Amino acid sequence: VGAYTTGPLIAPDVLEAVVALADSAAPGLAAAREHEALKELVRTDPLTGMLNRRGLDEDLTREVARATRTGAPLSVLMLDLDDFSRANKSTHAHGDDVLREFGRVIREACRETDIPCRRGGEEFTVILPDTECSAALRVDARIRALVSATAFPHLGRLTYSSGVTMLREGDDAVTVDERASELVNLVKRRGKDNVAHDCGEA
Repeated sequence: VGAYTTGPLIAPDVLEAVVALADSAAPGLAAAREHEALKELVRTDPLTGMLNRRGLDEDLTREVARATRTGAPLSVLMLDLDDFSRANKSTHAHGDDVLREFGRVIREACRETDIPCRRGGEEFTVILPDTECSAALRVDARIRALVSATAFPHLGRLTYSSGVTMLREGDDAVTVDERASELVNLVKRRGKDNVAHDCGEA
């Protein structure tokens, strides 16, 4: 049987230098991790666990830039709860319960690549990278079906109005967000509990 040999051992002085380097880097790495955790915390809505308005603005700006650069489609779905004031009639805690459950339903209906956000109050936005209008409307349909099947705390049945728009040439994050909001307002004026879009045939 041939003799078994191991590879070259690390010289003690080299090993000592590596350990010293790791020790000196550890505080910096820990600080970097803490910084990233804090950065994510200020982007997160504590009630729903979704991105908050700051996170929405940052991610929408990033996705608009990426879609503009690559030519990939980008859709935005905005949702606004109908008659939400009913949930707050007795206590704001009831309204929080409804928003928390509505956020859970949205997250359940979304695909892994979708970016659900709480825009503010009872308004929510889902950023849909690499998504044409027809697929965005299917996401809205999944959310609507789940909402219809969910008994919301203190309210029971709940409806929402929504708008879907696609990124156009010359758009930035502000213009696409405003256009989605205008579509939601159109649904509200027409009687609520529906979706409007401006991106051609679905």
